[in-house]
This record gives sequence, C-alpha cells and structure tokens, in this order.
Amino acid sequence: MQARQRGVVMIVVVVSLFAVLAMAGLAIDVSHTLSTKARLQSVVDASALSAAKVLDQTGSSTMATAAAIASIDANKQNFSALRDSSVSPIIEFAESAAPFTPGAGVARFVRVRVESLPIAASLVRVLGVSALDVRASALAGPSPPLGYVCNLLPIAVCSTENTAPYGYDIGGVYALKASDTGLGGGNYGLIDFDTGSVRDNLAGGYNQCLEVGDELRTKAGNTSGPTAQGLNTRFNRYSGAGLNANEYPPDVVTREPLPTVSLDNSTGEIRQGSTTITSASQLDYNHAIYESQIAAGNYSHQPRPTGNGVFGRREVVVPIANCSGPRPVIQSFACFFLLQQVDQSQADIFGEFIEECEAGGRPGDDPGTGAPYIIELYRDAMSPDS
Repeated sequence: MQARQRGVVMIVVVVSLFAVLAMAGLAIDVSHTLSTKARLQSVVDASALSAAKVLDQTGSSTMATAAAIASIDANKQNFSALRDSSVSPIIEFAESAAPFTPGAGVARFVRVRVESLPIAASLVRVLGVSALDVRASALAGPSPPLGYVCNLLPIAVCSTENTAPYGYDIGGVYALKASDTGLGGGNYGLIDFDTGSVRDNLAGGYNQCLEVGDELRTKAGNTSGPTAQGLNTRFNRYSGAGLNANEYPPDVVTREPLPTVSLDNSTGEIRQGSTTITSASQLDYNHAIYESQIAAGNYSHQPRPTGNGVFGRREVVVPIANCSGPRPVIQSFACFFLLQQVDQSQADIFGEFIEECEAGGRPGDDPGTGAPYIIELYRDAMSPDS
C-alpha cells in the first residue's frame, strides 16, 4: 500500500513540476515576446517616419522605400532577433491615412509592416511550442495643419480677408516684404526678434514658436542688407559675417525666374520686365517646376550627406495676421516658395503662395490637409499593431 502511495505521489510531483515549468516558461516567454514586440514597434515606427520624410521631400516612393529599409538595417544591428532573421518588411504607400488603400492616388502616406518575426521559445518548449511570432505595423505622413509653428520666417504678412485663405490664392505671386504692408509707413513687417540678428533669423535661425491668436511686435526699418544676406543663404550665396553653408545650407535647387521679378512701388504691381505678374504660372520658373526637378533628382546642390544641399529651404512658413489693430494678431500660418534671391538695394522678398509645406510645431484642432504640417505617426485603422 505504501509503495502504491509513493508511486501516486511521484506522479503528482512530476505533473506539478511540469505545470510549474510550463507556467514559468509561459511567464518568461510572454515577457520576452512583449519586450521584443515593443522593440520591433520602435524599429518600424522609425522606418515609417524616415520613409514619410523622404517621400515628402522628394515625391519618390522608390527613394522612400530605400529610406525605410536603410532605417531598419541601421536599427537591427543591436536587435539580434531581427538581425538574425530573414524577415523582409512590407512597405506600402497611399494617398490618405484613413482609409489607407495601398497604391491608391498620389503617395503621401507610408505604412511599414513586419508580419512575422520568430522568437525562439525557452521553458515553454515543454508545451510543445518551439517558437513564438511577433508583428508590428507603423503608418506615417503629413499631420493636420499646425496651430503652433516653429522654424518660421519671422515676417508678418497682413491678411486682406477674415477667412481662409485670407486674401491669398494658391499659385499667386506676392511681395512678402515691401513698404506697403498695412502696418504703417516704414514698417516692412519684420517681427521684433527677442533673440538673434535679422541676418541670422532670416537665414533660418529664428528659434521661437508662435501660435494662432498671438500678438506680434513688428519693428520699423527696411534693414535691406541683413535681409538679403540672410535670405540669400537659401540660394547658396553667403555675404554676411558669420553666415556659412554648414549652419545655413542652400536648398537642393536654386534656379530662379529669368528675368527676375520686381515690385513697381508706384502701383504695387509685381513685374517681370514689362509684364505684370499675378500668377506663378506666368513665370519660366515656379514651385511646380522646382518640385519636378527634385523628383527627377536634378539638383543644383546634392543633398546632404553627399553634398551641402537641404530639401525645402525655399519653402517657408509665415504668420498671416490681421493688421487692423494696434498690433498684428496671427490668424493663421501660410506657406510660400521663395522665387528668387533678394536684391540688397530693394530687399523685396517675392514668394509664390503654395498649399502646404513641412515645418516644426504642433497640429491644431482643425482636421484636414494644407498649410504647414509635420510628419507624424498615425494609428493604422486596419491594423491593431500600429
């Protein structure tokens, strides 16, 4: 009888030990799986953001795909599960984030997916499980319009209407800095900087952020020399003290309209020779041609790190303000394409009003597209893994 009881106890001990090992293995492997999944999610997040950035800059899904893969390759060096696997990411493009329909329309959003990354099991092998799989998905693209903007061109542009687009037409050509701003004689709309010089701030060194509703302090004076010196760095022209291509690089494309445009101060008209210019389509060089040159890789200056060019240096954000009160009040932010270098004798800045551009900042409450935006991650409605 005692021998029979000892046999039963032994069976119970073995079964209990098996259950303990299974539970311990399950706990260990679940923890390891969750940790690996979190690392994989970080990798695909970075990959999607990198690809969306390149897609936004170049309009090329081929270059965006290469950027996505390069990002994963760089991040997997210290991620053994991914490095040692043969898993290839799935990279897809779509015109919208919701719904995300791969291949539909003009590519603006990128989704990067890893469907099945195997992880070797440990103690849970006692349950007959030799490997576990994790997956991750990330979706990135342009944000809704920004209500809080950084990295802007610190020039107040006055509105002429109270609703969007505040008197500006897509593709229209405007003088962003001229004597007739609506701010009073001698006021050219330059924002009164808290830090930095006119030269550095217009070159791209203005590091403050503004939001809709802010009152602006503007300063009188044309400051034609510093204005030209700062803005012209974007065209690879350096004539101001301390300005250099490392800190203020040129755009990748610096071609300009020929002949250049000018402002008729007596009429307020913008002219190219004897022709009055109201639309950039009248010019032999405009934002559409600029984008086509970038898409074709027809650069004036090779992009970093191969050369010293940087995408989008000629696409600037300015505050649109109601200038009827004692101080201008920001109503919105708008994107302009700088058409040409600034003539130091006049310091007029000519820009084509464009629908959207990338900036720094924080999206506002209004949904939609257009105006300045950031590249950000989205939740993929079709995938619980994003």
